[in-house]
Amino acid sequence: MVKNEAVTEAILEAKEWEGELDDAHLMAVSGGNFTTDLVNQANSIGASYSDLGKTLGQKYTALGQYFSAEFSYNG
Repeated sequence: MVKNEAVTEAILEAKEWEGELDDAHLMAVSGGNFTTDLVNQANSIGASYSDLGKTLGQKYTALGQYFSAEFSYNG
């Protein structure tokens, strides 16, 4: 169950990043302040990757601890 939640969360994050990239493209096409907006988008995406890595790390650590406790050999 934990694995499925992590995968679902990763998919949702990927869709969010796709939307941010679309926003950056629209800003470029509309003649907005492209350089500043692109840097801001890149920083936001980098932060999202960092957050996703932390979240997945926590989920898989919890999963590993569960299996370790559940299937540990005490003999």
